[in-house]
Amino acid sequence: MAYIDKEMKKNLSTGILKVCKDYGVKGTLSIKHYSTLSLNISKGKIDFFSSLTNPENHGSRFDGELQLTNYSVANKHLSGEAGEFLAKVVKEMDALNYDNSEIMTDHHDMGYYTHINVGRYDKPYQLVK
Repeated sequence: MAYIDKEMKKNLSTGILKVCKDYGVKGTLSIKHYSTLSLNISKGKIDFFSSLTNPENHGSRFDGELQLTNYSVANKHLSGEAGEFLAKVVKEMDALNYDNSEIMTDHHDMGYYTHINVGRYDKPYQLVK
């Protein structure tokens, strides 16, 4: 069963926030339902929205808001600097994670889930030049 607590978040935060700082992105970490580690990005120098490789097929894109998972990053839904940043930050977010799932036996076993939110529904992402 997926589980993450404050101590794990604290251990992961150093690496995650260092990547954010290196790329000029302001982000905060939160835990949802003790199963999901979320990185909430509010502003930065990276234009995530123009970096979408196929924007019309990205169902979670709203005006000023973008919700991403490991699947989005692994399948390179974002290119350029945004894709590079996301690959590095997901690597840091998954540092304590594991995935022992077996699709053939329908067995699901993960350490915890990860989500990346660029902007929010009530506060859009701010691109800073």
